[in-house]
Amino acid sequence: MASSYIHNQPEQEEDTMKDKYLTFMVGSENYAVPIKYVIEINRVLPVTPMPDFPSYFEGITNLRGRIIPIMNIRKRLGMEVIDYTDTTCFMILTVNDKPYGLVVDSISEVVNITDADITPPPLESGTVSGYILGIAKVKEEIRLVINCETIFTD
Repeated sequence: MASSYIHNQPEQEEDTMKDKYLTFMVGSENYAVPIKYVIEINRVLPVTPMPDFPSYFEGITNLRGRIIPIMNIRKRLGMEVIDYTDTTCFMILTVNDKPYGLVVDSISEVVNITDADITPPPLESGTVSGYILGIAKVKEEIRLVINCETIFTD
């Protein structure tokens, strides 16, 4: 499963991706990101630590000649950091034309979530709430929708 999902974004596909989200697990929590950001999913790749990187970044990886910063979402969200497991994946995303890797515990599925299905986070004051775009109910489960525009920046 070097790359179980590869996706290019021609303009015609944008409408078909509008309400599609890739869901994943971090600990016991369900999260989602808009599929339009997802380029591919990989097993754990070698990571080179970088000096002066923010603490929530593991370092960088070389993916087919592209240098990609790898962020551990557990660190970013203030969760307990655990060792990688057999289900740990690197989600490769493109945000503002820049590639990023996101370390997640496991990938779940692609689901449809409409804008009407997403409600704002109940508390707007915390740092973590700035990384959560909203809360969606999917198949009787809560999915926290990640704000890809803010999670990779300070």
